[in-house]
Amino acid sequence: MRTRFAPTFLVVALFAGFASAQSGLRAREVLTGLESPIAVIQDPTSSTRRFVVQQGGKILVLEGNVLLSRPFLDLSSVVTVGGERGLLGLTFPPDYAQTRYFYVNFSAPGSLMQLARYQRNPNDPTLALPGSRRNILRTVRPFFNHNAGTIAFGPDGYLYLPTGDGGSAGDPSNYSQNPQSLLGKMLRIDPRTDGFPSDPLRNYAIPPTNPFLDGEPITALPEVFDFGLRNPWKFSFDDLRLLGNGAMVIADVGQDTWEEVNYVPRGQSGHNFGWARREGNMFYAPGPTAFMPDTRPALVYDHSQGSSITGGHVYRGLKLGRPFFGRYFYGDFVSGRFWSCKFAFDSRTGRWNGIDIREHTQELELGASLGNISSLDVDSSGEAWIVDYQGRLLAIDLMGTALRTVVASDGRIASGGARHAVQDDQHLLKLAPVPAVPGKTGVIAMFKTTTPNIATLGFEAVGQMSAGGALLRVSFRRWSDDQFVQVRAYRMDALRRRFQVTDVGNSGDYIRNDGRVELKLTTEQTSGVSGAQTWWNVLDLKVSQTG
Repeated sequence: MRTRFAPTFLVVALFAGFASAQSGLRAREVLTGLESPIAVIQDPTSSTRRFVVQQGGKILVLEGNVLLSRPFLDLSSVVTVGGERGLLGLTFPPDYAQTRYFYVNFSAPGSLMQLARYQRNPNDPTLALPGSRRNILRTVRPFFNHNAGTIAFGPDGYLYLPTGDGGSAGDPSNYSQNPQSLLGKMLRIDPRTDGFPSDPLRNYAIPPTNPFLDGEPITALPEVFDFGLRNPWKFSFDDLRLLGNGAMVIADVGQDTWEEVNYVPRGQSGHNFGWARREGNMFYAPGPTAFMPDTRPALVYDHSQGSSITGGHVYRGLKLGRPFFGRYFYGDFVSGRFWSCKFAFDSRTGRWNGIDIREHTQELELGASLGNISSLDVDSSGEAWIVDYQGRLLAIDLMGTALRTVVASDGRIASGGARHAVQDDQHLLKLAPVPAVPGKTGVIAMFKTTTPNIATLGFEAVGQMSAGGALLRVSFRRWSDDQFVQVRAYRMDALRRRFQVTDVGNSGDYIRNDGRVELKLTTEQTSGVSGAQTWWNVLDLKVSQTG
């Protein structure tokens, strides 16, 4: 960022129901009135809770789409703020549900960047314990800028921390290539144990597989995982939990001409990404290089398109459908532009490249302006969010999708971009209107139930109908063979239809061991009606427990 504003089968099965028709992405404003937000991070213990990180030092709690008045944690009194300094990162370890520990990365007095651990209140998941701080690692910065930002646990369970090159311009001290400096690097540590008990400033251990421990190809500080980064403000891992491949994708903010994205396949390490000898693919400045060969970026763009890249995530959600699954979203903080690409390996060169690059700025802004894109984050279902530094949180929706997918967990039906409410034992789902496509318009809903019999579930579907009625087909996923089975077909002669599946054989086949039920409603036009095509577009679906 620049100071100038700066379970595996589930996803695959759902994609089988997506229609091919689409008209593009739309940004939808979810929240306003924030103060310099720089990330929205999912609570790993709740599908409905997210934390909004503000650069000034506050971490706010977002329950559903409601912002709680009391912050999760207020670090305003210990964070140094100004320019690129402030509270820059938040992450939760894999064992957060058991330990309640979490980690923050912030600018501290004395030109320091501080990685610290805190603990959540045992009696309130929306409140941290301010007095639980334990400093883990710190780095001294000679200048105020290039402090990096994101911190994250990788698929290996270790904490990854990018440091930035120390600031100014052009890395004047060549820290990024200095093997005895932590600056300009990607670091990897184990904060669960203390490998330096006699050093109060190093409260972590070194993973035994860190790449430079054997002195090859160079002897470097043991924390170093990769060399040659300028200001990797945002990076992410391709989420294994959502069918990703575990790769690390690093967006590195450029100097004068080029912004870049570096791609690191899972299991690889010890790269030199080239800064400050190289900016993007071009020579930048002479100076000692830690080692060669260096690793070229997977993707670059020049400053005619933007001048401060904001890296995102490889999309592994459901809402946007198969065309976007596996595409990497990224934007630019200064220009406000937004793109996606795929990553592909070129066996001739041995390099990973960003291919099929598409810009989505104009279509997204038909829904809402993007502003200064300070972060591109994802929720527990892999759905994409845009953080506008000017104080807004935006969701990314797909307009014109014929079949809507709804993801549910923790006993709720959560509709991603659609409105959602819970009333006692009823789960009320509100879907935004979509263009009706005869034979394809519908909804897939997933929810959890405590009943052993699907016949105790009642349904009420509300929709829009053209003249003449339509046929509503009701199907459930049969988990034994992962197929949707039609159990009912109703003639829709009204805008509302209540139904209960009471006499389906082997109804237990449709309830998974964890209580998950997957329902698909689709409609098709009624034949023999003159004068107009007919359809019934599912807008609301209410599920109730009747027994």
